[in-house]
Amino acid sequence: MKKYDHKKIEKKWQKIWEENKFSKIDKDDDKKEKFYVLDMFPYPSGTGLHMGHTESYTASDVIYRFKKLQGFNVLHPQGFDAFGLPAENYAIKTGINPAETTRENMENYIRQMKSLGLAYDFEEQAVTSSPEYYKWTQWIFGEFFKAGLVYKKTSKTNWCQSCQTVIANEQVLDGKCERCGTEIEQKEVPSWFFRITDFAQELIDDLDKVDWPEYTKKNQRNWIGRSEGAIIKFQITNNKFQNLNDKINSEISNKELQPTTYSLKPNSIEVFTTRVDTIFGCTYVVVAPEHEILQNIKDEKVLEYLEKAKNKTEMERMEAKEKTGVKLDGLMAINPFNNEEVPVFVADYVIGSYGTGAVMAVPAHDERDWEFAKKYNLPIKEVIKNSKCKVKNCNSKSEIEEVFTEDGILFNSENFNDFNSSDAREKMTAWLEENKLGKKQINYRLRDWSISRQRYWGCPIPIV
Repeated sequence: MKKYDHKKIEKKWQKIWEENKFSKIDKDDDKKEKFYVLDMFPYPSGTGLHMGHTESYTASDVIYRFKKLQGFNVLHPQGFDAFGLPAENYAIKTGINPAETTRENMENYIRQMKSLGLAYDFEEQAVTSSPEYYKWTQWIFGEFFKAGLVYKKTSKTNWCQSCQTVIANEQVLDGKCERCGTEIEQKEVPSWFFRITDFAQELIDDLDKVDWPEYTKKNQRNWIGRSEGAIIKFQITNNKFQNLNDKINSEISNKELQPTTYSLKPNSIEVFTTRVDTIFGCTYVVVAPEHEILQNIKDEKVLEYLEKAKNKTEMERMEAKEKTGVKLDGLMAINPFNNEEVPVFVADYVIGSYGTGAVMAVPAHDERDWEFAKKYNLPIKEVIKNSKCKVKNCNSKSEIEEVFTEDGILFNSENFNDFNSSDAREKMTAWLEENKLGKKQINYRLRDWSISRQRYWGCPIPIV
């Protein structure tokens, strides 16, 4: 068998394809049925393609050729995701303007794609760094703004002082910037956001319509993070901060000032929970460092703790193995179901932007609460038992050897004893709403998307 001379044969046919414009998009052909094949555009931040590009582009090229042979008018564009940190980082590394390095890299990418025989119409490129392209990015941003789908607010970000930019969580390695190794700071920065949380439920529902592997859909649902639960209002008592409120209100009255001149403390703490059925086992309440109850705090221990929390990312706070916190002396919260007073802590494992920024802690039925209660010597009360087992009533941590986190049967729960968890949640939530002490609530872990990391090599946001 004669040896296949790939260089000679492939160059011959690549030349024929190019001369005959085999891959040219026919925009005016309305007779053929249309078919669209879209690849992920490469970042021209390196000198050439890698094997990942080759693998995915070969697959889409096969589909393109197959559908074209079937008689479809196929749109199979190629382009370059040329803006962004990868290209800017590459320019910094080489010392060459990103416009120049991007252009050179794109030329080499195209040469390599042609040598692989990939069928793209390179006369119809989409290059994100081109003004002819990003004017439409700016246009659609303006349309989102008109529709109320983008907004601006100050938000806590990962800030690299050396790079003078916001750094994504994925670019923070061991608390340092992956690019320069500088220690990351937590800094409040004015930012633009897309209101993607407005579409949280649609994003979940529409997963049933896409042909994705089930594990991918599951990961997406977990990422969006729908939680059904209840908001519960805990009144505050024994509040040494209340004296400050009384003093301020007195000053307002004497000076005839408007109350809005002052930032007053709330007289209750609202918590979000998915397990209202465990509320009779609540032995303390925890607020996030960002919670409004702490606005006028003067306690030095608390202030020191808040300062440390400021320099942690949300990911560091949530993933920390050891849970830390500080008790707010003089502040007690009243459980609305039994009027029992419980202490209040501030702890950075509670995130201010999720739920209400406050949680009720039930250490007998939550692993995280259990660890915190053991560390700070707090009471642990069992109120849910396995429906298949008889569980002794335990009110001290020494008698409880493990945490029961599943649904079960309520006990030590006054009028709700012997209900199963599901029925109890329904009845307890109804009781809260009837007494105006809470309500049913659906929360999502999904956050609005920050899109305002303005860089030298990036699309300018068209609104100041």
